[in-house]
Amino acid sequence: MKYSFITIFYCAVCLSFGCTQNAYLNSMGNTRGTGQLVLFQSIATYQKTSIISSALRFPGSPFLDNRNPIGGSLLPTLLFNNGMVDEVFNFRADQVKGYQVTYTTLDPYKKRTITQASGLLLIPLFSRPLPLLLFHRGTLVNKDWAPSLMPYSFSRTNSLDWRLITIFMAMQGYIVLVPDYLGYGSSDHILHPYLHKKSVTRTTTDMLYAIVEKLETDQIPFERHLFVMGYSQGGHGALAFAQNFQNEPLDLDIVAVAAGGGPYDLSTTMTDLLEQDTIEPIPMTLFLQSYSHIYDLDLNLIMKKRNYIDIISSSFEYDDMRRATEDLPTKVRSLFHSEFLEEVRDRENPFPYFQNVLEDNSVYNWTPPFPVFLFHAKKDRIVPYSNTEIAYDFFREGRRADVTKQDCDFRNLGSILGVGRLSKKDLDSVRLQANHINCGLMFALEAGHYFSQFHY
Repeated sequence: MKYSFITIFYCAVCLSFGCTQNAYLNSMGNTRGTGQLVLFQSIATYQKTSIISSALRFPGSPFLDNRNPIGGSLLPTLLFNNGMVDEVFNFRADQVKGYQVTYTTLDPYKKRTITQASGLLLIPLFSRPLPLLLFHRGTLVNKDWAPSLMPYSFSRTNSLDWRLITIFMAMQGYIVLVPDYLGYGSSDHILHPYLHKKSVTRTTTDMLYAIVEKLETDQIPFERHLFVMGYSQGGHGALAFAQNFQNEPLDLDIVAVAAGGGPYDLSTTMTDLLEQDTIEPIPMTLFLQSYSHIYDLDLNLIMKKRNYIDIISSSFEYDDMRRATEDLPTKVRSLFHSEFLEEVRDRENPFPYFQNVLEDNSVYNWTPPFPVFLFHAKKDRIVPYSNTEIAYDFFREGRRADVTKQDCDFRNLGSILGVGRLSKKDLDSVRLQANHINCGLMFALEAGHYFSQFHY
């Protein structure tokens, strides 16, 4: 009986909706100024030459998805061998100092309780004051990759390391702030509130408060201009922060925002993902773990087997999410109750409470008063491309916002990078199908070029 599942699920979650914890979570974004610096510790000074070598000059670059062979020649190798790295990345600083930052913020699970969060601060050694760039990183597979745990030197791994991209952005001439988010770094004992709009907004805003105060106290010159960017989970975080920042009293101006591959419309994202045959278990696990705690969703009514619930509930205890989720099926119909799938997929009669929760955490339905750059791969199977279309159309409605949309596509690599020294043979050797993973570097490139028209 279709209505019975709706009724049971609706009652189960709505009975707890008015509880103190959830009321507190829903008001988190209205409490300002909790960010105070606790720890400011130097990590290392990063040299441009060594960072380029670590990131680009070897097969199996962390910036490309190695499941897609490209004829033995990788894009980073081509750029390095043709002496085009400075040109492509717009590098302006040769050295960047890294600092581990610990600051105070609100605990999303305990009313009126202050907790500690952490992040990374990168300051280029440059001859004039620089603007700020708030960088929202993508979903982390391993807790050891938290931004504040920046190593002194980088090993050659086959995984996308967002910390290298943040150094690239700093070398372009920005003071870069990278929050770990709660659940990582100094707060790795806390369950990560994945894609919870008010949590990520509060945590990143508090870090900004703490760092601005530190820069002012230490008389470190900086421009009061703020750029905001993020990819994947970070794309959602970037738009969430930018939407909320209009209500913050901090004396900074957002110049421009760049968001790539993010789930901006969570309701459509969930519907589109559950219409696929398979699903990526790591982001879905993080999402269900987060929302089951924040909104008291009963996973027994969502998941098909009890042991799947146990895996999701205990996954935060693992440092590596690949190990935590290795026993979860990737088939959608094997993972979820058929009744749940039917209700979520029913666009004409969506399940009310669950859809409302998703809508409350969506970040597309507002009008940005500053320029916005949106970037996505059309065949993205992790975060559906429909998110960028929906956000773009809403932002552009009535021509109320200055928004640019660009697709990730490797077929016209030369024109995308804006360079002319790669030969046709070199370009033809790059045979990548644009997807969620390998478009991370392209997003950083394009966001850097987009920001440069405002920065310089």
